[in-house]
Amino acid sequence: MHYVVESVLTLRGYTASAASTPGDHATTWRHESLPPVDVHHTLGGLRAPPEDVWKVLSNHGRELKVAGVRLPTLNLPALALHAALHATHHGQAGGRTIIDLERALLRIGERDWRVAFQLAAELDGLDSFATGLRLAPAGRALAKRLGAPQIDSALAAVRADSSSGGAWLLANVSDAQGLAARLRVMRWALVPPPAVMRAWYPDRSIATAYLAHRPLRIVQRTPRAVRELHRARRAMRDRT
Repeated sequence: MHYVVESVLTLRGYTASAASTPGDHATTWRHESLPPVDVHHTLGGLRAPPEDVWKVLSNHGRELKVAGVRLPTLNLPALALHAALHATHHGQAGGRTIIDLERALLRIGERDWRVAFQLAAELDGLDSFATGLRLAPAGRALAKRLGAPQIDSALAAVRADSSSGGAWLLANVSDAQGLAARLRVMRWALVPPPAVMRAWYPDRSIATAYLAHRPLRIVQRTPRAVRELHRARRAMRDRT
């Protein structure tokens, strides 16, 4: 489905952003005179292959009538899953996403939350789901009743703590499974693809960006990123 959307956006004059990081769940498309559009390949926090995510969630749909038109949307268990994942992705500084989570906790029954818990486990997103729940007091109580496990995901921790991009990259390295995967993430962090470098340093030559600006940025920001990662892990342990 997202390939069709991308084709339409291209015809409308939109261009896909190249400044994406490992694990991104969506691509931002930009137009010089129109609002940006995020095209989601999956839901943030789910590690299952995108095709599996959409296959499972398509079985948890319902119709919603908007302006006289019936539109497909998620049913209550899948909506509960999305609310918790979204809270984790935008973190405690997310504002609206925490309010959305608190409303979902008030309006969605525990039976549906139990199905959401099962969906999170099936789609390999239990860490982000449980982390999001624990960002709200009522969610912490619910997580305990559901038997949500203690979470040890660095990425879920820094997302929930609204940490910087540098902490996100460190967390990706920490969570990577196996030496090869960890080296791939480290290589991306140290030497991002040229398209990303052009987006990050549009007023610099690509050689200057690689040889001067990127190394300087890493030296300047790594200490802060390490501190943020430790702080986020402590906050997660406290909430758990």
